[in-house]
Amino acid sequence: MNYRHIVFSSLITSVIGILFALVVLKVAAPPFQSQRYQQLTQSYPWIGAVSGLAAGASVNAVFQLKSQRDRLGE
Repeated sequence: MNYRHIVFSSLITSVIGILFALVVLKVAAPPFQSQRYQQLTQSYPWIGAVSGLAAGASVNAVFQLKSQRDRLGE
């Protein structure tokens, strides 16, 4: 497996997750929020980053393992 490719893919999807979380934060923000919900919305980019990192790494690892299995099967 190419670990550099997995790290690069996970970082890119992490950035995409952050951007998606920021868009959701701006679009779905109600005009008035309590202090508790304001603190929750500040963690949306972190949630997006971690989920993007996990999704990117797992999808890329599965893709590489599948291509490796296909090469060995030939």
